[in-house]
Amino acid sequence: MPLRLFGVLRDPVYHQTGIPYDFDHQPDVENRTKIISTGLHRGYVATFCLRRNGQLILQSYSYPIDFREYDIEIVNETLNGEFWIVLQRHFHDKWCRLIPFQAGHVVTDRSKWEDRSWDWSNMTAERLESEVRAAYKPTAKN
Repeated sequence: MPLRLFGVLRDPVYHQTGIPYDFDHQPDVENRTKIISTGLHRGYVATFCLRRNGQLILQSYSYPIDFREYDIEIVNETLNGEFWIVLQRHFHDKWCRLIPFQAGHVVTDRSKWEDRSWDWSNMTAERLESEVRAAYKPTAKN
């Protein structure tokens, strides 16, 4: 099964969550999305492209007009700095792969990539908070 991009994070604190990447161009859901569904609760789809030189580009946002048609907003924003992409096989996957980027370029050394898995069956809010605090190490940027 192919891996799909599920997120872009500045800091992957706990499994696939963490501090999200702050895009210069934010989606305009309020003015462009005509319908919201459980299958697309954010109200948009972001499309990315990994260039041959290792840079990640946010190409566009697609906003649903109805269940078959989308309003496409071209963005073409090059992501910069240090960040991670989150890859999963499907939405409810209990496994993810985190791939780091440094100076806006993918880290090709696979020993730096992280595979993480988790089991939500016995996760309480207190345990999640405890694990996030244990995993999160503030940097000079925070």
